[in-house]
Amino acid sequence: SGSDALCSKVVCVIAKKELRIERVRKRDNMSYADIENRISVQFSDEFFTEESDYIIENNDSLEKLVVRTNEVIDEIEKVYNGSL
Repeated sequence: SGSDALCSKVVCVIAKKELRIERVRKRDNMSYADIENRISVQFSDEFFTEESDYIIENNDSLEKLVVRTNEVIDEIEKVYNGSL
């Protein structure tokens, strides 16, 4: 959509396809085919990793996600010397 041009830094959160499918099935009670169709019209993980300054992988526990998220926040704050 081009909205990344308005941002100083871009952060993406990605997860393995199989894990995303499992999470959507639990959350939305969708069929595998419907989930596959939805995923097929989305940008690939490769697109997001190439276009992002920071990548957060969400393949493990919530605790690991929080740790990595805080690491990214700390890195961004260092770049801007806390002037975010």
